[in-house]
Amino acid sequence: MPLEEEVKRVGAKGATLEYIRQNCPLVPIAPYVLVPVGYDWKDYRTEISGLGSEVLARSSSPLEDGKNLSFAGLFDTVKFKDDSDVDLVFQSTKSPATLRYAQIHGITGPIDMGLVFQTNTESSWNWGMLRHPHRRNILFIMGRPVPDPYRNSKN
Repeated sequence: MPLEEEVKRVGAKGATLEYIRQNCPLVPIAPYVLVPVGYDWKDYRTEISGLGSEVLARSSSPLEDGKNLSFAGLFDTVKFKDDSDVDLVFQSTKSPATLRYAQIHGITGPIDMGLVFQTNTESSWNWGMLRHPHRRNILFIMGRPVPDPYRNSKN
């Protein structure tokens, strides 16, 4: 499935995780369960419970990390213990900061949200993915240790 279609189906974070898992198998990714946009996450309880006791409930909106929109830091990621934790992730689509950002960028409809349930590994690495600015079929995937040794820790 093309990446753009996968983003619509499971959101940007979920599509990115799937892309990396399928195309860059040497990149370590903590186990996860994707819940597509519009699906009831409760239907995935069996798979989610298979992730263990340290699980994060993460946002995965089709609007995240796009070419013209980011929403970075506006949607919540929470430690998943019960249903109310998932409610917090969905409620973050209606936070004042999120609604203001959406208004600034002309988004008038509801903000769709898929979910990623992922094992919390307290990773010592921070990973990122960038699309080449002129060739849409080229993606750069990079990782760096956390804390970043090239950054002054006093900032």
